[in-house]
Amino acid sequence: LGTMPGFATVDFSLGGEHGKSSVELFVKNAFDERGQIDRFTPCTTAFCAPAYPPGVPPAVYVIPTQPLTVGLRLGQRF
Repeated sequence: LGTMPGFATVDFSLGGEHGKSSVELFVKNAFDERGQIDRFTPCTTAFCAPAYPPGVPPAVYVIPTQPLTVGLRLGQRF
């Protein structure tokens, strides 16, 4: 299914605790890199590809990286 392009993601987190409570601010994929984790077809290319009309590429599904995500995580120990 071809060569997957290289990519890198950057994650940050900052947190602290006070008593039994904790808080964390995190950023995943800080630069919103659109990498490909996996690529596949629903069946073998020898079986599926002939079923498509000429000029239509066979179905290739791409699993992308998680997009830019910012969050706040709160915790409490009991």
